[in-house]
This record gives sequence, structure tokens and C-alpha cells, in this order.
Amino acid sequence: MKESIVGFILFSLLFWSCNGKEDVTEVATYEGPLVELDSVQTLYSDSAVVRVQLQAAKQYEFENGNREFPVGIYVEFYDPDGSVSSTLMADKAYYFKEQDRYTAVGNVVIEGKKENNRLDTDTLHWSPPTARVYTKARVVITEQQDTLRGLGLEASQDFSSYTVLNPEGSTLLKEEDNEQ
Repeated sequence: MKESIVGFILFSLLFWSCNGKEDVTEVATYEGPLVELDSVQTLYSDSAVVRVQLQAAKQYEFENGNREFPVGIYVEFYDPDGSVSSTLMADKAYYFKEQDRYTAVGNVVIEGKKENNRLDTDTLHWSPPTARVYTKARVVITEQQDTLRGLGLEASQDFSSYTVLNPEGSTLLKEEDNEQ
């Protein structure tokens, strides 16, 4: 009987010390991606016509709506007739939902198919709502007969027109004949 009383007391102490509440003060909040996708293809359309196609081998989606493309992106921009007007490639990219802006980093290349030109930089921002690309980083633009260098750029996403904000070096300008 004495052993059963001692056992009951020990059981009671153990039961009362474990009140069923778990100590969660040590649990860290998870801030990683909520979703991980492989072989992603995203289409942007206007009036049922595809205007942009984005492809990525891997995409992470976060709770705030931001996305990360850790192994690069490839983007094709289309003319209204469906032909590819330009392409964008980068080693890595991010999408910021609040600004509705993509940022491409690492070996960023835009190839303009209309003008047969190419932009090389290490960081480039693309705004889908304005259909513009821009950067404050160093840029190199290769055209058919010239290479332009500078710091900063603003351009249309099809790369048919652009402005180098701080050009460097020299370039040959051709005079146009204005015969009337």
C-alpha cells in the first residue's frame, strides 16, 4: 500500500508539472519560400494576345507575393504581330510585387531583334506596367557598327529605343542628308 501511495504522489506531481502548454518562445518565424516551382512559364497578355513570355528553371514564391528566380530567367517580348521583338536573359532575378517590378542580376543581356543590337549589364529593372527597362549600372551596347558604353540606361522593353544616361568614350555620328 505504501508503494502505491508513493507512486500516486509521483504521478500527481508529474501530471501537475505538465500542464499541457508548450513553450514556443524558442520557435523562429519561417521566412523562406512558401512554394517552390520547377520549369516555370509565365505569359503576359493584352486583349488575348501574348506580349511577354517568361521562362525559368526554378521559382520561389514568398508570403508577401515576391518571387525569386535563383537559377536565371529567359524573357521574350513580342510585337503585336506575334514576332519576337527582344529577349532578356540573366543569371538570377527577383520579382517585387509591391512595385510590380522585376530585377535581373548577373550577366544580364537584352538582344533587340528589330535593331539588331545588344545590351550587356550586371543589373537591370523591368517594369511590366510601363513596358520599360532601366538601370543605374554600367552598360555596354553593341550595335551593327559601334559599341556604346556608359553608366545608367532607360529603354523600351523591346530595346528599339534607349537613352544612355552617362555615356563614356566617343562614337562616330553620321550626318543625314536633308535635301529638299
